[in-house]
Order: sequence, then C-alpha cells, then structure tokens
Amino acid sequence: MTKILSGYFDTTIGYKGESASYKRICESINLNPAEVLFLTDVETAKNALPSDSVIAIAKRLLIAESDGHLKVPFPLCLKF
Repeated sequence: MTKILSGYFDTTIGYKGESASYKRICESINLNPAEVLFLTDVETAKNALPSDSVIAIAKRLLIAESDGHLKVPFPLCLKF
C-alpha cells in the first residue's frame, strides 16, 4: 500500500485534532485538501479538517449502540 500513499505523518507535523496539521500535510505533498483522502483512527479529526476534505475512518473506530448495532461517525474504509 505504501506505493499509493503520498506520505505518512506523525505528531511532528501536528496533532490530528488541529486544523493546522492538515494544512501542513497538504502543503508538504503539494495538493489542495479536496484532492486528499485522509485516513484516521481519531473521530475528532473530522472537525479539524478543512471543509472540502475527504475523510474515512479506520475500521477499528466503531461505536456500539445499546441495541448491538454499530454507529460509524463518518465513512468507513474497509478495502483499498
């Protein structure tokens, strides 16, 4: 999968809950936010992303409802 990714980013670029982090990521790969698919395992990242960004959540963040069904806070990426 590495060959299809533009990069891996850790906290040296910023934290997932900070919008400036995503701006720096886009700048580092020379793309606009609307051209980037952000994959994350942190639900709060959704609020930090620019409004025209695309985000999918890693499979491990699933929230169980009391009735046993799963609630996913935003699109779920299961396959590539």
